[in-house]
Amino acid sequence: MCMPLYGRKYGELCRHDSDCESGLVCDISALSGASVCRPPTIVAKQYGEDCITSSDCDITRGLCCQVQRRHRQVPRKVCSYFKDPLLCVGTVAADQVKHQIEHTAGEKRIIYNKH
Repeated sequence: MCMPLYGRKYGELCRHDSDCESGLVCDISALSGASVCRPPTIVAKQYGEDCITSSDCDITRGLCCQVQRRHRQVPRKVCSYFKDPLLCVGTVAADQVKHQIEHTAGEKRIIYNKH
């Protein structure tokens, strides 16, 4: 059996992840139905998950990375709903928000009323 010297490139037919180059996975193509090498799909982080920058969070659901500070705890960065993009860590394209914000039962929301 002949083994290729290097892994298969993007879009080439494959049977296993090990057939593909580093950084690619073997997955079924939605177009042809055949297994081909392609980059792995990156799942955006959801509400309350740790993040580094806003690009980690699911912007289509209105989430961006924000610094959360709690009393006597170390500040941490988490994906959270936003109204003002200036509160987010990194740049945010607010026009990419596709869904109406759906709050879950366990979320705490602080509403500021300007008098």
